[in-house]
Amino acid sequence: MSVSPIPEISAERAMEILSAYGAQPSRWPEQQRDALIALVAASPELAAVARQEQALDSLLDHYQPATRLTAGALTNCLPTSEARRRPPTRWRALIASLSSWNDFQGGWQAAAMVMLPLTLGFVLGLSTEVTPEDWSDTEYLVFSPESGDLSSE
Repeated sequence: MSVSPIPEISAERAMEILSAYGAQPSRWPEQQRDALIALVAASPELAAVARQEQALDSLLDHYQPATRLTAGALTNCLPTSEARRRPPTRWRALIASLSSWNDFQGGWQAAAMVMLPLTLGFVLGLSTEVTPEDWSDTEYLVFSPESGDLSSE
């Protein structure tokens, strides 16, 4: 049975571990724990840092935050049933009028709202004239493998 050698650890790395994990060896990375224990025992500077970290660890371990949050406070934060009901907005009224196809009172208004953009798109599409020559320059610019300088033309 062979004993694995303890890996070397630098003083800077030891300071990083002590600052990040505290002074309790059980919290240190397992691979570097033995080397760090030996280095802290050999170095008075690291031993002083370990004592400072131990004091901080004990403060943090014994700190209990005051909890003022109770079940009553949580239920008071929830909105009431009246606040959960939202008043109808213009969009909801519009959707409601569009969904009333069976009503004869608002049905024609909903049909007009649907037909207006369709009619405008159809009229504008027919009123513009596109010839094949108009697209040749655009196709050349879009599909040309070589992108030359456009300002030189």
